[in-house]
Amino acid sequence: MLSEEILKQLGKQIKSIRIQKGLRQKVVAKRCGFYATGYSSIETGARNVSILTLYQIALALEEPMSSFFDDETFYELLENTVQQISTNENSNTLKMIFKR
Repeated sequence: MLSEEILKQLGKQIKSIRIQKGLRQKVVAKRCGFYATGYSSIETGARNVSILTLYQIALALEEPMSSFFDDETFYELLENTVQQISTNENSNTLKMIFKR
């Protein structure tokens, strides 16, 4: 399912940023107020996350939230999702939202 792929790609981006910063999962989890296992499930894409959770992670990593989505693969997944759900009149609006 595409939503699962999007979550996996998001988690991959978050993990990549964490590793670039030389941080361990436990450290980021603690900064966010999460259990380490809960944070780990975000990085593996096993857990759906809210915008507030992403905000907490961004603060913990000292990165803008936009860096989580700054990846070509992520944009391709979003475009595919838009194509799948855009079978009604709002399709042009949805495509404009995700257009780069």
